Amino acid sequence: MVTGATAVLLLSGASARVGDIVTLRIAASLPAGDNPAVRVVAHLPAGLSFVPGSVRAAGAGIPAVTADADGVAMLFGPVTAPAGGGMLPVELQAVVGAVPVGAGLGFSAVVETGYAPSPAATATLLVADTPPVLAGLPALTATADDAPAVPLAGLTLADPDAGQVLSAQVLLSNPADGTFANLGDGQYDPASGRYSVDGPAGAVQAALRGLSFVPTAHQLAYGVERATTLTVQVSDGACHATR
Repeated sequence: MVTGATAVLLLSGASARVGDIVTLRIAASLPAGDNPAVRVVAHLPAGLSFVPGSVRAAGAGIPAVTADADGVAMLFGPVTAPAGGGMLPVELQAVVGAVPVGAGLGFSAVVETGYAPSPAATATLLVADTPPVLAGLPALTATADDAPAVPLAGLTLADPDAGQVLSAQVLLSNPADGTFANLGDGQYDPASGRYSVDGPAGAVQAALRGLSFVPTAHQLAYGVERATTLTVQVSDGACHATR
């Protein structure tokens, strides 16, 4: 009986973020002679999705590809390896889905030549943190000094990482210019001009959108204008976004 198939599995990087495309490179070592059928199986961890049409194999034609929840199986037709054996390089891609930050995702690959499966080759991918994304902040909101404004009503906040708790702060450039109202689940420190709120992205977004700025009444003489800057900072504990 002819045996001897082996597999080596390499990833395009040691870590990736949610939404990144990871390339798996499998070097399938084949026994010498005719291999009637060669099947290369890449087992993908939960949370990763195979990219259809991404399979590449040098010098072996296009394989029949079957993808399911367990991974990707690539079946090649007859492959003849020279004396001493041959190498079949295979490449495919997968997208990182919503998996917990810091998780180590395990991959494995096996080569089957019809005689005996190879030992499994393994590799691990670390899921890195993705910064939260802030958008929809207006460049300017105009109001009279006796009328409240809702300057963050159009704000959008997203964090693609699963299960993240976000901490947001809104800072007034000058606390004497006014105060915040409609605090929702947040808190306001009038001495520092700092509003803060914690929670999932959807809850924090709702709190920020509803936040009302109440100017100090009659602080300015008639016809005088003053700009008060609001700085929004959001952190997931590792990465930050500031606008």
